[in-house]
Amino acid sequence: METIHWLATMFGPLLIVRGIWTSVFASRHVKKVAKDHHDAHCGLLGFFNLVLGLLILSLYNHWSMTMPVLITILGWAFVIRAISILFLPHICEVKKANAYKIIGIVLVIWGIAISSIGFSM
Repeated sequence: METIHWLATMFGPLLIVRGIWTSVFASRHVKKVAKDHHDAHCGLLGFFNLVLGLLILSLYNHWSMTMPVLITILGWAFVIRAISILFLPHICEVKKANAYKIIGIVLVIWGIAISSIGFSM
């Protein structure tokens, strides 16, 4: 199995599940962030995103006008999100449930697109 297919079969379903979970529990996210926001959580989240992003980019970093470019964009999205969270911790504080629902929908769509790459063979 090529690297792109391995990454797609790994992160496609992960994004779908994460997107559904984020959309369904959007109001819980808002309450949790307001109640238990800690910079330590943001720091761990930032470093975790950085590791995932760099892992993806080290395995697959190709720019083309085909569907596999979604994997490269995912890696860069993780890296940019990590740097943003580490240096601008207030980014962790999304206070609108609708924002989480939109994020969830985007993650599901992206996950379906990435899954189509991985499970097409």
